[in-house]
Amino acid sequence: MLSFGIGSGLWEFKHFQSWQRAYSLPAQNTNAAICFPENNIDVIPKLPFSNYVPPLYTGPTANEVLKKRKEFLSPSTYYFYEKPVNLVHGKMQYVFDDDGHRYLDAFGGIATVGCGHCHPDVVKAVINQTKNLQHSTVLYLNHAIADFAEALASKLPGDLKVVFFTNSGTEANELAVTMARLYTGCHDIISLRNAYHGNEAGTMAATALCNWKFNLVQMIIVDPCTFISYPSLERAFFMDIGIPKCDSLDYVLEYKIKE
Repeated sequence: MLSFGIGSGLWEFKHFQSWQRAYSLPAQNTNAAICFPENNIDVIPKLPFSNYVPPLYTGPTANEVLKKRKEFLSPSTYYFYEKPVNLVHGKMQYVFDDDGHRYLDAFGGIATVGCGHCHPDVVKAVINQTKNLQHSTVLYLNHAIADFAEALASKLPGDLKVVFFTNSGTEANELAVTMARLYTGCHDIISLRNAYHGNEAGTMAATALCNWKFNLVQMIIVDPCTFISYPSLERAFFMDIGIPKCDSLDYVLEYKIKE
């Protein structure tokens, strides 16, 4: 069984029918035939052998978890697939469902956690920290946050040596916009089409995806927010112009912002 983080996360290859889990309804009759000519099941890649056996799962079933989610969680907290995967255990690059099926996790917590699952070094660090001090605040001194900031800054280029920790990407983007406006005195925002920046009032205005924009006043809307297209790799290749160039950005910087 093999799962990839393509599009909507885990892509299971347990059976040919399960390919449909990874596709929207319009794509189910096209993509599978294109990717796997004549539905040749022999071309399906196999997961490498692993002698790791996950612990026996005795918790609630997928149906029980799903029922509880529908009752107690907001419907905006959606899930993938008509029959969602019930993940109950992880080990290194693999995750396991309640039936013991093994998946290759290429999704990484929506591309935010790249350290795998239950890595012994990570587990050891977490245990040692919780044994010593579970929670503090920047209002008091503690070497851990300062050491981490130093280690992170050492990886950054140029003069980027100051770190500001936040709890989410949305919060980080809200902070970035605020800092940029305070520093430059300019309130104009340039954002890429089809980009997601967060679900708060400011970052929602800079997000160019209809799925994540709601019918409410967005803070940033009182100031210019211009959406531009991505640099085209295809255009750069076929026109032999080297590094892809964002022509729409040049136009915005030259004309619109100066207005």
